[in-house]
Amino acid sequence: MALAAALGAWPSFAQQGAPDVPVAPPADQTPAPAPEAPAQPSATPSTEPAQSVPADQIEPAPASEGPAPAQAKQTRSKATAASAQNREKKAASRKKAPTPTTAPVPLAAPAEPPPPAQAVASPAEVPDNAMTDGISPHRGTDDMPLIIKLLPQTTPEERAQAAAAQSQQRDAALRDNNKFHLALTALLSGLFLVAGYVALKVRQIASHERAGEGDNIRMRAYLSVVVGGAVTQDRSRNVRFEARPLIINTGQTPAYKVRYLARADILPVPLPDNFALPLETDEVSSGNVGPQQRSAIRAAANAFWDDADVDNVRRANGRALYVWGRVTYEDAFNVERHTNFCQMLSWLPTGEVWVYYNPRHNEAD
Repeated sequence: MALAAALGAWPSFAQQGAPDVPVAPPADQTPAPAPEAPAQPSATPSTEPAQSVPADQIEPAPASEGPAPAQAKQTRSKATAASAQNREKKAASRKKAPTPTTAPVPLAAPAEPPPPAQAVASPAEVPDNAMTDGISPHRGTDDMPLIIKLLPQTTPEERAQAAAAQSQQRDAALRDNNKFHLALTALLSGLFLVAGYVALKVRQIASHERAGEGDNIRMRAYLSVVVGGAVTQDRSRNVRFEARPLIINTGQTPAYKVRYLARADILPVPLPDNFALPLETDEVSSGNVGPQQRSAIRAAANAFWDDADVDNVRRANGRALYVWGRVTYEDAFNVERHTNFCQMLSWLPTGEVWVYYNPRHNEAD
């Protein structure tokens, strides 16, 4: 009876065929749940009363029809267990290795033109917390794409043109530099020329002034006091010692407004250095004195001298007759001039008057 029940279930198993062995999905895809095996007819013996079949009506099972139902059931159980073990291993491997978040790369994509060149992101554009947040500044993300600059490829002709342009720029800069130096040199040369011209004009003006002064010096009037004459004392005629020097103009132009102060007196010989020569007297005018002309000065002693000592005065023996004074005048250039004089007079045995010029008080301007 059991054999009959098994034979009755065999056609259904033959129609269904061998069970499908599950295939492992790709590593980057989540495996689909395995299909449930179709419900198989139970091999439990029926509880209905068995009918007896004559032995001559039982047909033997063909030898080429496949394995017995018990062996097929065992095969299906093994396949189901293997599929369950594979699913458990894959689930465990997925827990150990995280699933990549990137989308799968398509196998074929239509060619697209390259994007336009863009500026490379500078380090300043990368956030400060990029590395701390686990984001590398050299790897783009959706929130922070990495921008790549495409440098254009140049040909030898373009490089040659660029080199020629750089050479032209250098030549232009050199020309500009040369122009600047030439302009600076010209400016400095002009300044030097101007300075030289100014110095020359100043020198010429000074030379003219000196020449004018030289002309003034040559053409002005010069008044000098020279030896004139003298009168000895004669009490009988009421004549005192008197000196009569001469004013002479040795210049080329007249002396104007000539006036003098003169005094005479009997003084020691030699005259002491600290001896004062007073000029408390009235000024006498002589008018104008032309070139190479003379004008007389007269100055007498204030009192008579001892008659017994007159000969010693005439010979300048211990004492002598002195005359001193100052001549004031204006030259042709309206400049006031002065001449100081001081002379000692003595008489020679022949009666001629001899004059000595005192080192003191003989100067002129």
